[in-house]
Amino acid sequence: MMNEVVDNWIAVITAGLWNSYCIQHMKKLGYKVLAFDQDPNAPGFKWADKKITVDINDEKAVINALIETKIRPCGATSMVSDAGAYAAVAIREKYNLPGPNRKVTERMKNKYLQRKIWSEHGLNVPEWILIEADQDASYISKKLDHPFVIKPIDSSGSRGVEVLFTDESLNEHIRSARNFSRDNCIIAESYIDGTEYSVETFTHEGVTNVLTISERIRFNFTTAIQIHTASISENLRIKIGDLVCRALQSLEFNSGPAHTEVIVSTDGIPFLVETAGRGGGFRIFDLMIKEVTGFDIVQESINQIVGKRPNIFEQTSSQQRFGVLRFLHGDPGKVISLAFSKTLLKLRKNEEKILTEFLVAEGDYIKKIANDSDRSAYIIAFAKTFARASRLAEDASQSVKIKTIK
Repeated sequence: MMNEVVDNWIAVITAGLWNSYCIQHMKKLGYKVLAFDQDPNAPGFKWADKKITVDINDEKAVINALIETKIRPCGATSMVSDAGAYAAVAIREKYNLPGPNRKVTERMKNKYLQRKIWSEHGLNVPEWILIEADQDASYISKKLDHPFVIKPIDSSGSRGVEVLFTDESLNEHIRSARNFSRDNCIIAESYIDGTEYSVETFTHEGVTNVLTISERIRFNFTTAIQIHTASISENLRIKIGDLVCRALQSLEFNSGPAHTEVIVSTDGIPFLVETAGRGGGFRIFDLMIKEVTGFDIVQESINQIVGKRPNIFEQTSSQQRFGVLRFLHGDPGKVISLAFSKTLLKLRKNEEKILTEFLVAEGDYIKKIANDSDRSAYIIAFAKTFARASRLAEDASQSVKIKTIK
């Protein structure tokens, strides 16, 4: 194309808080960043070389806005964002850039397709059914015993997810879940009593390496209040890792980071919950993986995005440290003050790290927690042992003050 600028530009869709850390990493590596988001105040815009405010769900609008810049990117990604995945595919299609194609991206976003394919491949999944837009909610109770889980087929961050123990207000719950689905469809699945894990992986040329397995402590059956490096037997680690690798292979996911959730039942059987072709949010992708394993997944993902060969994770470098990611939630009401005692940071040893960040500001309103986006703050701690990392996180939690008024 005439008059196009080709100068190490990477297109990043979206520019939210978690992607802002990835944008900063790209800048440190010498790339220029063209960031897209529909929020003109998106935090990642601060770090981007060029920002475009556009409806990221409108692929044509995204492409037209990119064409107007006369920039031809060398890579396009949504990094840790599900919302930007389709726009990133559209850019890759337009400029013939490396990365997952549309079919694979659809599979990595659509929970129905995931379960359908996994079931066809004989992989462990909870018993499930699809509830399409025109189907009556009573169909669920005819097919599944209580309790069961309902969730939109294409949402993230626990949005629209409910665990139902009775049919009371079932239609209301169904309508709420549909509000989070672009296709107005949901799935219902049997509730598995057990321990939930999230698995971070990196795939290159069809070979998947398991980087971290973290246990998830849930608050209300759906939203995690803590995610920490799992202390599990080698046998269970192999079982979980093998299941996740087979799951990604069945979806034909051949390159990039992935975030997969698994539940291990009380009798030790791992079941697939869902996966996403992106890094984990809340600093899991850009910080936790590297601190725990030593593997810089952000840098290697950037290498993939621009068509360079990434360094591959070496299993010998695993489990360098333990990480504890804890989420805090203020009392419902208007935030009037936020405080964190920094004296705790002086108590840590050289190989230890504590980080905290508020996700609300003074004047914001905190509501009752319903999904991941309702969290008020997070603390992340790293140490040589799980006990020490847990102690650091607990002490830091006590030092965080979020004051609200009704």
